[in-house]
Amino acid sequence: MEDQNNGEKSEFIELAGLWKGKKPGVLTGRMGGGRLVVYPNRFKKEGSNEPDFRLSIVKQEHKPDDNQGGNRGGNQGGGFSGGGSSSPGW
Repeated sequence: MEDQNNGEKSEFIELAGLWKGKKPGVLTGRMGGGRLVVYPNRFKKEGSNEPDFRLSIVKQEHKPDDNQGGNRGGNQGGGFSGGGSSSPGW
């Protein structure tokens, strides 16, 4: 990856772009067949060594082709579910 300021090469490897989510402090993006979500660790206790943020990769769920026309391929909406007890509640 080239540094955007002076064209020098960096040791960093860019994995994905992130966008601000609908909730403050949440970032979202896509990588491969999944959706990335970065969110604040709401359960961190002050003074603990727990992380400030959490990163989750949520597998995209693809709806089967129903041959009814409409949008084929591309983004068909959010298409993810963050179920389970560890859901951050985006």
